[in-house]
Amino acid sequence: TISADSPEAESLASYVLNHGGNLYLEGGDVWYWDPLNENGYNFNPIFGITATADGTSDIQEVAGMDGTFTEGDTFNYSGENNYIDHLEPDTGSNSFVIFSNPLISYNVGIANVDTSESGLEYRTVGLSFELGGLDDAEPQMTKLALLSKIMSEFFGIPPTGVQEKSGRLDRSLSFLLYQSIPNPARGTVSIPFSLPSKTRVSLKIYDISGRCVKTLYSGVLEGGYHSFTWEGVDERGIEVPSGVYFYRLEAGHRKATRKLLLLR
Repeated sequence: TISADSPEAESLASYVLNHGGNLYLEGGDVWYWDPLNENGYNFNPIFGITATADGTSDIQEVAGMDGTFTEGDTFNYSGENNYIDHLEPDTGSNSFVIFSNPLISYNVGIANVDTSESGLEYRTVGLSFELGGLDDAEPQMTKLALLSKIMSEFFGIPPTGVQEKSGRLDRSLSFLLYQSIPNPARGTVSIPFSLPSKTRVSLKIYDISGRCVKTLYSGVLEGGYHSFTWEGVDERGIEVPSGVYFYRLEAGHRKATRKLLLLR
């Protein structure tokens, strides 16, 4: 149990709400039982979760949800299986179901994209089962592959230790625009992304009014991992003021936009 008055709970909440961090949390009692009966910290509002029941020992299979980054992922489950909390997305939030118990028809995984009162976007994933209890199946349906989806596709964190690939098609890559590093930033910002194949690309920075303040790249790039740097200046080399900015990647028919916070 993560106690409501513990420094660990406060640190986790502050990391998300005050610093725009991404947070993954799992546990059978974290969502329903602990906040009600064990003085556990109530993480539900941060994660966009409504816990509807304490649950029992009835989870044998976990299924991903169509239209999300877990689509097509179905695992047998052999992990801890006591009091698996039943979860629903909060009404009025941006949260959505990513895993269910298909044999009993209740939800066991919720992802959330939200903005804190300080204006920073954050993302969370909350599970009521042990990810380590999933049984690996075919080569593309493993715990490692699922973790990669959570970290890369949803949290937008690029793989570490990977050099930019060029001159060849890497079929393991998809079109992904990652979160800028760091965020918030006080000067230079790195914007990483990946491309599945060679294509024409544009990467631009926009202010909150929708005006393009800087074109970082326009041209053809090979498939692979790429990263471009923005120094916080406009096309004339003049520093732009503090505030929220959007960076937009266009690659062929694909488009993606993310947000960053620049501080001076």
